Parts: sequence; structure tokens; C-alpha cells
Amino acid sequence: MLTVSLAAAHSIHISYCKANATATCFSGKVTYYKDDFFMALRNWKSGNIAGLSNDDWTNAKKQFLQSQLRATDDNSTALVLSITASGEDESSIWFEFQFTSSAPLHTLTVTETMLFKEYMDQTNIMMIHTDAKDLNHVFTPSDNTYSITF
Repeated sequence: MLTVSLAAAHSIHISYCKANATATCFSGKVTYYKDDFFMALRNWKSGNIAGLSNDDWTNAKKQFLQSQLRATDDNSTALVLSITASGEDESSIWFEFQFTSSAPLHTLTVTETMLFKEYMDQTNIMMIHTDAKDLNHVFTPSDNTYSITF
């Protein structure tokens, strides 16, 4: 007798990020459902993710994250993303990240478009702590940018 096991799929499409923002650094940890993230990565790479070396796999995840999670300075110049740690468990994948500026910023603009192409109901929740206050924003396909003023 053949037994088929189906993995339970989740019906909510959401990510969560807890971040800190200063005039020179934006850092945090962002978590996604692993199956959603890898489907989006596979689509972004046009299906070409099988057989990647460990280094190529790490670079593909970083490049994909860089294309979807961005931060810009006062002049709309992109800040460089550094991934300081990452990991996965059975259902999620997470990244600790950092964007730094060599000069103090007056405004930091964050854009997050992760999984919007795959899921129109995707929401990316970001909780941001600054020296002065706690902020939050829910990134959606129609509202994917948020500015922080220092």
C-alpha cells in the first residue's frame, strides 16, 4: 500500500522584522516562511537554483534579499546590505542584516518588496526602534516604502 504524506501549507503570507535605526546604521533580523522564500528565490533565478555550490547558494540568497530589502540615504543613494548571520528551521528562514552610512543621515528610506510578486496578500511587518521612539510599518504591495527621520 502506498502512503502519501502532504505537508501542511500555511494560508497566511507574512514576514516579521525587528530592527534598530540610528543616523548611521539600520540593522535587524527578518524572518520569512521558508517555502515562500525559496519559491520566490526560484522564480527570481528563473528556476535555476538546483545544484548550486554552498558559496553560490549563499550569494544567491544575499543577492535576492538585496533586491527586495533596500535602504537609501538622504540623496536616494542605496546603502550596501551586509548579512551578519542567517539560519533556517523547519518552517522559516531568517537573516540578520545591516545597512551603514559613512555620514549621519537626516532621513533613511526602507523599501521591502519580498514575496509581493508571488503573493498579493503578502504583508511584511517591521518594528523599528530608534533612539527617540518605537515605530512600525506594514509593507504591502501598494505601500512598500517607509521613511525614518532623525
